[in-house]
Amino acid sequence: MKQKTRIASKLFAALVVLTLISCCFLGTTMARYTSAGTGTATVQVAKWDVSVTNNVTELTFGDLSPDMEGTAGNRTHSTGRKLVATVTNGKSDVTANVTIELGEMKYNSTATFEETASTVGAPTVAQLENLFEIKLYYNTEDSAENANPITISEGGSADMKTIANNTTWYIYAEVIWKTDDTNKTETNGWYGDKLDTFVGRYVTEISWSLSYTAVQASELPKT
Repeated sequence: MKQKTRIASKLFAALVVLTLISCCFLGTTMARYTSAGTGTATVQVAKWDVSVTNNVTELTFGDLSPDMEGTAGNRTHSTGRKLVATVTNGKSDVTANVTIELGEMKYNSTATFEETASTVGAPTVAQLENLFEIKLYYNTEDSAENANPITISEGGSADMKTIANNTTWYIYAEVIWKTDDTNKTETNGWYGDKLDTFVGRYVTEISWSLSYTAVQASELPKT
């Protein structure tokens, strides 16, 4: 009886071993085909190459006098157009939008201008500000003569057209002295030659601030 029990135990043990061995073979046979590999995903950064000379500049025009030969009501004298900045989109892969901001007129004076109209003392600040005008222009070549006018007001901004790569814009400015000939009688205060003379005697400098900003205007790849 004991010998039968031993034989049964040995057979059971052998069966367990065979089962384990068969599972190994079956597991290998039923496995999925698999492959592995590694790689690198690379994207090139779109180049930004926009430069602005005189990014924030204080424009100062000296040595400007009023007109001495024009007819009454149309007497103006200009500094001429002067190059004040260049905006260059060099080898950028994207285009750029340019914005120009023009500050309010500032002046240095040894006399104090009145805040309200007066026939005595001094002209008003408004009369002084109306006497001078600044104009801006731009061109894609260094030529002030054929430059395009920029529509902008003091204290405001102008959104320029998109500047493509390999393109340079030349920004010009001029200041105009416009003699006020609206009235010549002494009783009506500061007009014409009298106003010009007061400004020429006491005002030493007129200036405006200019700033330029270039912002990305296209994407790569295009969507």
